[in-house]
Order: sequence, then C-alpha cells, then structure tokens
Amino acid sequence: RVSTKKQVDKQKDDIPMQRIACHRFAEDKGWMIVKEFYEKGVSGFKVSANDRDAIQDLKDAASKKEFDVLLVYMFDRIGRIDSETPFVVEWFVKQGIQVWSTQEGQQKFEDQTDKLMNYIRFWQANRESQKTSMRLKTRMAQLTEAGIYHGGTVPCGFMASLMGGRLLNYVHANNNQVFGISMYGQQLLSAISFVLVVITILFMHFVVAKQEVKVQ
Repeated sequence: RVSTKKQVDKQKDDIPMQRIACHRFAEDKGWMIVKEFYEKGVSGFKVSANDRDAIQDLKDAASKKEFDVLLVYMFDRIGRIDSETPFVVEWFVKQGIQVWSTQEGQQKFEDQTDKLMNYIRFWQANRESQKTSMRLKTRMAQLTEAGIYHGGTVPCGFMASLMGGRLLNYVHANNNQVFGISMYGQQLLSAISFVLVVITILFMHFVVAKQEVKVQ
C-alpha cells in the first residue's frame, strides 16, 4: 500500500520496493505466494479498513481459509488508525492467519504483552502520520503566506506571483506594510490575481464583441 498515486511506479503501475521485499521474504521462508493485494493511493491514516476494498477482500479470503499467512512490507501498510488497525491485525490472527512483516517479523497474540506491543506499534504509526500532516500543512501555509506557488491548478496565481515578485520583495522588506497598511504576500497576490481576472474577462468580452460585429 502507498498513500498517494505519486508513490506508484508510473511505467509499471506497481509498488516495486514493497513487492520485491515481500517476494524475497516469502522465498526465504519457503512460502508460495497465492495472491497479491495492492492499494495504490489509499491512506491508511484517513481511510477506515471498512472502506478499503483490499482489506475487505483479504478478510473474505481469510474467512474462506484461502491462505495461511498475511505478509506485508511493514505492519503500517495494513493501516495507521490506532483505534482500529490493531484490532484488524488481531482479527486475522484469530482466524488462524499468521501476520508477518518483512521488517518486523511475526505479530503474535500469545499474552497481554503481545497485545500491548501491537497497540503501541500502530499508535506510533498514527502519531507519525499526524506529525507528517502537521508539517505539510505548516509548510504549505508558509509558502502561501510568502506568495510562493506550490502546485495545483492555479495558473492565474502563478502569473500573479511572477508579476508581483518585486512588489512582494518590497512588502517583505517593509515588514508586510504597503502605504502604511498591513498586508501579507498572499493578500497582495490575491489582489493582483483579481485584477488579472478582470482584465482577462474584459479582453474576452472585447474579442467576442468584435467577432459578433464581423459576423453581422
């Protein structure tokens, strides 16, 4: 499983690193791989196991005793929801399925310590996802405030950032002040974008009106 489509090998439509690791691990154990499940661009942090087709298909196959071992690259590939994923893993074990990770070994439930370690593992994974999300949101906010284009379909905003480069430097040099008015870089770019939109609309209206005159 990978959380975003960007992590998928575009040429092979594959998740090669995880797949290769699982194949090598299974070969070393002398296991025969009967089926592979892929989740390409599915967040294990945001999407519940109940809404993930691969998990539901795995549960169905486990209920039918179609396999003996569930092997993943790392246990957090099963999910990162601390209030749910530990119990998903435990459910498979209760069905008689061994749950293995190529990096962390087998997850057993022989005593309370096993259950505690299982929960702690997914609690850590959940916290890591939260911290990653916080870092991304903070950085995106900083880029937006600075008027820096950071992706997405916003060509007008990008043009505004190009045209407003010197103005932004002026604003930053004057402690976000423009003629004595407090203004952040993104606010200035928004104003420039608005002017560009108005100019574009007027230009299109002029072109259409000119074409109509020619037709008449």
